[in-house]
Amino acid sequence: MGLLKGRFQSLKEIQVQLNNSRHHMIIIMWARVCIILHNLIIRIEGDNFDEIWRDGLMQAGLDCE
Repeated sequence: MGLLKGRFQSLKEIQVQLNNSRHHMIIIMWARVCIILHNLIIRIEGDNFDEIWRDGLMQAGLDCE
């Protein structure tokens, strides 16, 4: 989740108030879009993924694979 929030800052402070089920669905759809885009970026980066950064994530227990 930290990687996702780091890439999509809008997930840190969602500005939609949860007043009804429509607002709830908007938040769910936005989070879903961010997750899909995040996973696509990871796949597209492929071999271009920063190994030093990945090693740091693995040491912290946050491997993105």
